[in-house]
Amino acid sequence: SWSVLSSSASEVTDGLLGQWKTRQVADGDYEIRLSVEDTLGLVGVSRVAVVVDNEPPWASETTPTVVNPASGGDVFTTNNEVHLYFPPRAFAESATVTIAPATDVPDSLPGGAQLVLAGYEIGWGGASLEKRATLEMALAERRTPGLFQAFYLLADGEEWRRIGGTESEDDSRLAAPIEDEGIYAVY
Repeated sequence: SWSVLSSSASEVTDGLLGQWKTRQVADGDYEIRLSVEDTLGLVGVSRVAVVVDNEPPWASETTPTVVNPASGGDVFTTNNEVHLYFPPRAFAESATVTIAPATDVPDSLPGGAQLVLAGYEIGWGGASLEKRATLEMALAERRTPGLFQAFYLLADGEEWRRIGGTESEDDSRLAAPIEDEGIYAVY
């Protein structure tokens, strides 16, 4: 649905058409549409895609992004659900890192592990990873006492492998070193 940012029946020549207070919307991708009606009643429309980026992580760190081999870097999902850290010299050459929601992640695995957090497909375009990266995911809610949460990886498209992980002191995030591209989920 579209929200009207500004509307006027007055002619504007080389002037301000309207303003948008982006602090009132969530960070993410948006589209701005300008509609102009001429004296004959004909309407012309122009659209432009914009990214609202008021809060960290910044757009330059949000997936997909290029990780420089000399400095390494951080890659985040828009709302910081997933964070990847690559140390300096993790890649021999620049690599484009992507984090995307995964589809068809099973609710349970053989052996009884139950899905806690939706999966994400993580990749770096086949670039050679020379040093382990660190994967960190926000946990949706505090864990049930006695139940342990761990990352599982589907790298070969056939079998989920337990990676493990360490919970933050406040139980809000789970982190683990990774070295493979694939689908990661918390079980």
